[in-house]
Amino acid sequence: MSTEITAVSTQSVSPELYQLSTASVQSVSSVGTDSNVSTVSSGATASVVVSDMMNAEVVALNQGVQNANDAISLSQTAEGSIQVINEQLIRMQELAMQSSGGIYSAAQRAIIDAEYQMMAQEITRIANMTEFNGMKLLDGSLSGEYDGSNLTSKGEIKIHFGPMNDEEEDYYKLSIGSLTAESLEVGADAGNTLLTQESSAMSFDSITNALTTTTNTMAHIGSFQNRLESTVSALEIQSENLFSTSSRIKEEEEEERIKKFIQEQAVTNPAQLMFSQANRVGNLALQYMN
Repeated sequence: MSTEITAVSTQSVSPELYQLSTASVQSVSSVGTDSNVSTVSSGATASVVVSDMMNAEVVALNQGVQNANDAISLSQTAEGSIQVINEQLIRMQELAMQSSGGIYSAAQRAIIDAEYQMMAQEITRIANMTEFNGMKLLDGSLSGEYDGSNLTSKGEIKIHFGPMNDEEEDYYKLSIGSLTAESLEVGADAGNTLLTQESSAMSFDSITNALTTTTNTMAHIGSFQNRLESTVSALEIQSENLFSTSSRIKEEEEEERIKKFIQEQAVTNPAQLMFSQANRVGNLALQYMN
């Protein structure tokens, strides 16, 4: 008899009430988690998918900002070394002008030439030792057509910052020629000395051409750096706005879930009260019969 009464009290709960109670539990589970998708059964809404896609693009854009900033550091490293090379060339120009005067003896010109050659050697040393993250910058390694098909890229350097692989929008290339003394055609390696008045005058012309080369290289690197700085600003703005949009979509999705939870609670609470009262009546009947 007791079994029958218990079954009756339990069966008195309608299927609708059971479904509402189940939906309420699922809503609590969804609202109580940090993720917008708590279980497989809740499914991923279109807005959640869109938000996740935006977040993926934000991550790519932020890495692009880092890549561009790294390239700015690289260009600043090259620019600093070229400034030092220019200082050497200016001193060499001064020595060539001095040696081209007609008042110096052969011994005196030999002394002037010794300093001149040391300056040339220093230029080559700076060009060969200037590097960024193990990458040579001024020895000619970054000249020539880009080739990224091998483990180590060759030729001009490719700075990738965009989320795609479009040459017009997603990356820049930087080429820097060799700035060794031989490449600049100054010093003994280029057959350039100050031992005679005539050779001193010819050296003066070579140094002027070398200064033109280094100045043009600095201007090229400087414009590249300015372009990267503008790119960083644009990428940061794009990333910030995309992240804000993604966050707003998630907030709206969460608000919709909370709203649904509240609506379900408004329906299920009275029904749950009736269910509790029915169980209480059944229990009292059992006690009476026992």
